[in-house]
Amino acid sequence: MKKRTRLAALALAIILCANLVPLQVLAEGEGDPSGDDSSSEFVGSFDLQEIFAGSPMEMSQNDLVLCDPSKGIKWQVPSWGPNMWTNSTSVNSLRKISLKADWTFSTDFTLDKNTASTCVARYSISGVNGTITIDAGEGDRMVIHHWNGSSYDATFGTVGLSASDMVGTHVFTLSYNAKSKRLTATFNGKSVSTTASACKYINVDEVSIGIAGLTHWPQSESAPRGSVKAHFNEARYTRYQPQFVKTEIVTAAEDGTLRPMTNAERTAVKDGDIITVQAVISNNFRSAEGGDQDGDPVPVHLKLADKETYPSAGLIFDDADWEGESQQVTVQYPGEAAKTIAGASVLDDGIPVSCKAGETVVTYRAKVDNPDGKAVTVGQMMEDDFFLSKQYSGTELIPAQPLVPADPEEPEGEAGKDYHYTRTSPNENGWNNSDVA
Repeated sequence: MKKRTRLAALALAIILCANLVPLQVLAEGEGDPSGDDSSSEFVGSFDLQEIFAGSPMEMSQNDLVLCDPSKGIKWQVPSWGPNMWTNSTSVNSLRKISLKADWTFSTDFTLDKNTASTCVARYSISGVNGTITIDAGEGDRMVIHHWNGSSYDATFGTVGLSASDMVGTHVFTLSYNAKSKRLTATFNGKSVSTTASACKYINVDEVSIGIAGLTHWPQSESAPRGSVKAHFNEARYTRYQPQFVKTEIVTAAEDGTLRPMTNAERTAVKDGDIITVQAVISNNFRSAEGGDQDGDPVPVHLKLADKETYPSAGLIFDDADWEGESQQVTVQYPGEAAKTIAGASVLDDGIPVSCKAGETVVTYRAKVDNPDGKAVTVGQMMEDDFFLSKQYSGTELIPAQPLVPADPEEPEGEAGKDYHYTRTSPNENGWNNSDVA
């Protein structure tokens, strides 16, 4: 009877093992077959409400009504003209975008005016030094200027517009080149630009972006039919292709540097040990002309993945109960020494990193919490700080201890059972090493 039971149990174990798929998702930075791969050729948004918020007159998906006096909205007397009426609303970016990377915004503006009104399509840029506006339609021109609260006190670029430019629907783009530190606006094919050296308002690290519409007219005129509407097309980083290169568990070499743990060392890690996880990321963008990597540095945060398909199991990242040990986070950029990031954690907001060309190495610690000897896994995501685009990586750091059948003639464990398993290393023939967790 015992022999028959042994054979039946062994057959069941073989069937179970044959249907198991070990966790090997993006173990070496490979693409995820589900479509959320670890690299992207597009980082940006086609959705206005993902990156902007505000109180326009109307907002539906990517469409905005920014001003329309005919809708009965209360008009205001502008500070610069006591004999004028004005009507204006805007939306502003939810987060700040870096001026250390190239980017572009594209919006279709529709100006519907008559001779009694002026209609203006506007972008605004706001940083720690103040705000500038880029206005198309003000005074028969497109102009970059600064508003001091009562008047425009500085102009940084201007180009004339024709009468046909100031009516109808036209594409209005705003782009930034980090290398030259040049801001360029293009409206209906006509461009104006300025640089950080000429305009202190963009001589900063990051800025907020606004989309607005403005109409004004003399109080002596009847209420005009002028309106400004906008349709958001897209915004994107133009030199950014993030990728997880690899994720692994490392240990100190004899010379003090970190090296990947061997398979034997990973198998020997036990419950309660403190391990060091190393993630390598890169901006793999390459220009169309070829050459070396030349992607821009983009601010990101390295976090634990928010998808069940990239699980973290068997690890504690909070050092509150590490018994005297503490979390240690370092970031090493290409060609630089590793730097400690005080107070950082892969939990919650994540570890702040600049994802740039070449390999950036991020290390952090974790305590193994794995009393049952199951596989220890980590799932991560790299999220950029403006668009909140996410790239994922998941890997098995420590394999599960294989289940090996005990001798049913001499059972180890609860009395009355005729078959038992204990977790041990594979036997000398290499059997019993499949993952049956």
